[in-house]
Amino acid sequence: MKQFILKNAARLFAVLGCSTLVTACYGVPYEEFSSKTSGKVVDADTGEPIEGIQVRITAGLRSQGGENSVQGLVPVYISDDIYTDAEGAFQEYVYAHREPDGVLIECLDVDGKNNGSYDPETVVCSLEEAENAVVRMQNSAR
Repeated sequence: MKQFILKNAARLFAVLGCSTLVTACYGVPYEEFSSKTSGKVVDADTGEPIEGIQVRITAGLRSQGGENSVQGLVPVYISDDIYTDAEGAFQEYVYAHREPDGVLIECLDVDGKNNGSYDPETVVCSLEEAENAVVRMQNSAR
């Protein structure tokens, strides 16, 4: 009888221990981080806004490099492609489970020669700088 009680008690503790582990992993509350990244894309020489520029925003954590790093950041959020309006403005909200260390803003002229032809430009900045970023693109025709 003693053997039976010890054997079943061990099983009971094993089951209770596993259920506690699952609760701890999946029942821990967290707060999602969000921040607005916005700015303007302008011509580097004239300062005029550029419409129709494709912008991709990547928020990430600092890294020593590695396979998944982009300009020293390990991505925790990557936006869909967004495009600048007539004033060259763009805006995107960054959502992550942790506050990113920095933001990478990649700009690419994808509309052909519609508003001039611009070289791709990439800017890495802090979260504070990303709230009103100014990206200066060089016209490749000049």
